[in-house]
Amino acid sequence: EIRTGGSIGLSYPVKIGRVGMRYTLELVEMDDVSNSEWYADPEGMESVVPDTWDGDADKYFKWQEDEFGDDLNSVLRLYWAHDTRDHAFIPTKGYQTTVFGEASESGLGDSEYYKLGANYRHWFRMPWYKHVLSLRGRIETVDAYGNDEVPIYERLFLGGPRTVRGVEYRDIGPKVFRGNGGKSHAPIGGETLALVSAEYTIPVFKAVRFATFVDVGSIGEDAFDPELSDVCVTAGVGIRIDIPGFPIRFDFAVPVVDDDDYTDEEVFSFAIGFE
Repeated sequence: EIRTGGSIGLSYPVKIGRVGMRYTLELVEMDDVSNSEWYADPEGMESVVPDTWDGDADKYFKWQEDEFGDDLNSVLRLYWAHDTRDHAFIPTKGYQTTVFGEASESGLGDSEYYKLGANYRHWFRMPWYKHVLSLRGRIETVDAYGNDEVPIYERLFLGGPRTVRGVEYRDIGPKVFRGNGGKSHAPIGGETLALVSAEYTIPVFKAVRFATFVDVGSIGEDAFDPELSDVCVTAGVGIRIDIPGFPIRFDFAVPVVDDDDYTDEEVFSFAIGFE
């Protein structure tokens, strides 16, 4: 996936937070697309390619490329945001929240979809030994209007060091399976995302903190349906190193509850930035 384009926006302070808008025009290209046959089940019995497509049967990613490759996206986003953190990179108190809605249109663009979402984070400085508790919640949904479907590059994904640690990148939620009876799979995302995380950090040295955390997330196949019966829960520990201007973190996590039998585990993850 290659995106080429630009954005322009403006925001205005209000009594609490800021309101703003941003317009984006971009060309989205899909490259190195798999030519294999992919199915909705490991046994290769259920197709995920619409019957209306006149290309090779069951080549899901080729269908996505044919339908949405080289598309021009014209998107307008409206949002409200509020930030009371005491530090941009390593907050110890305050909160950060964003509520947004966006829609693409076919006047200048090729796709027709909309997204709604909210993201909230809160940091609590404990009254003992500079311990910090941080909580995070995120909910988001995307849906197509008109006769379109949601392109795979606009669908929602979870998994990896910045969302649900302990599982492979983007591997939570709906998947397709390679070949008739094949065991390998690829995530295709969904239309509703729900995520909750809690992390507790303890100072070890001046620039080093120990962390323990729990991540809970789910990806629903349909809009406005988070499928909370299929959540993935992971737990782990980590180290936070505050290098000025370049904070890094190392995490070790494992799944406690799997969303399905095929989501792959990734015990170690590394990321730049504490949040």
